[in-house]
Amino acid sequence: MNFESDFKTDAPYNVRALYRKTWLNSFGGEWLTALQIGTNQSFLTEFYQPVEVRQRFFVRPAFSTASRKAPIYFDGDQLAEYRVRETRPGCTRGANLGVYGQVFAGWTEKRLSTTRQVGSTVFPDTKGSVGGIAAAVALDTQDFAFFPTKGYKANVSYFAAERTGDGLEKYGYVEGRLSSAVTFGDLILLGGIAGGQTTDGLLPFGEVFALGGLGRLSAYAPGQIVGRRPTAWATAGAVPADEAHADPRVLPPRGRDVRGGLHEESGHGARPHGRIDSFGVYLASNTLLGPMYLGYSRSRRGTAHLSLHRHSVSAGFDGTQ
Repeated sequence: MNFESDFKTDAPYNVRALYRKTWLNSFGGEWLTALQIGTNQSFLTEFYQPVEVRQRFFVRPAFSTASRKAPIYFDGDQLAEYRVRETRPGCTRGANLGVYGQVFAGWTEKRLSTTRQVGSTVFPDTKGSVGGIAAAVALDTQDFAFFPTKGYKANVSYFAAERTGDGLEKYGYVEGRLSSAVTFGDLILLGGIAGGQTTDGLLPFGEVFALGGLGRLSAYAPGQIVGRRPTAWATAGAVPADEAHADPRVLPPRGRDVRGGLHEESGHGARPHGRIDSFGVYLASNTLLGPMYLGYSRSRRGTAHLSLHRHSVSAGFDGTQ
């Protein structure tokens, strides 16, 4: 389960179920299926098949379909809300990088559509299809998924549309993110940098870069800042190490994993946004319902956001979980 509330109007929620069947054959084939219902719906099924007994190389055919909300803002006010739908079959080949990550590439087909549901007609409804090369590398050495005390996590993905239909033009983009956690005595320092860049053409509305929400300029609502041009952001924060050393895998009260932290974020979006900042405080805990965050963030432009988050591990077509 995951949800978010800004204590005003927006309160998206989702419930997700995963099923994984392992060791389907002597090479260690696995079948993963995920279903999510709620504000954003999705379905994913993929078959991970190592091609030799040491499992260094693999193939992964997959199919996914998803539907999500995409708000449109102007000067902090929401003008409209669209529903973005995407269907994506594809197949990738890749290699495992020890126990720390994967690198893979392959061909992906995408069927995209956007439909206005609420508000003024900012953009026309669209639909189209593309097919192209998808590639990614994912590395993760952090000790815990949600409250790390050490290690780094890096993800880089690339897509280039080679075939288009129904009015869509060729486009391409690359996205990347690096985050790390380092413990110094009684303090854990958290930092990260991320960004996206178009490599060809203009991104369709369903795939524009978006900022806002937890860890992506927290003073703004999720998806409040969007653009088809380069966008990037960086974040830095600190939490006391005494409580953070409590094992996040142990449920409270034994885990007693409650912590407070400070964060500063800076970003650069497409015009007219320019440079954007966000700073704030938060409380976080590994509760009986899972990882919870309560935070207040504000920007120097006067935008403020008070929010409650509950997050769950995601399962994605790109192999990250």
